[in-house]
Amino acid sequence: MDVNHLLGALRIGGWANIAIGVGHLLAMLRLREISAWVGGPSVEGPVFHPLFPYVLTFVTALAFIGFGLVALSACGDIRRLPFQTAAVVAIAWIYLLRAVGGTGMGGFVEDRDVKNFCFSLVALAVSALYGLGARALLVSR
Repeated sequence: MDVNHLLGALRIGGWANIAIGVGHLLAMLRLREISAWVGGPSVEGPVFHPLFPYVLTFVTALAFIGFGLVALSACGDIRRLPFQTAAVVAIAWIYLLRAVGGTGMGGFVEDRDVKNFCFSLVALAVSALYGLGARALLVSR
């Protein structure tokens, strides 16, 4: 496989991250229902400040969008960012860790239902896309 195909995989992973981030932002419109479905922190209750789930969701969305922008930068679609090759490798490992489990956020080791298994499959797919992109970046040096 040539470098352009591998960077194409990274580009898909980048856009997937941006879509996931935008999805998180849209989820804030119905956070109570979505949080209950996903199993995230409750919007109500004495444990957290009432805004905590919204802040957490917003920060998570920014992280996904940031991961996507790193991928698009590495593909040359936007301005070059510092340490982008190292960042792509790190993101691939983060997603692999999330997919396999042991993070407290799910993963094949911790999945108890089909919904969470599907979340882990998405994480594994994004990890593979970033891994292919990292290979392209390391080979093209």
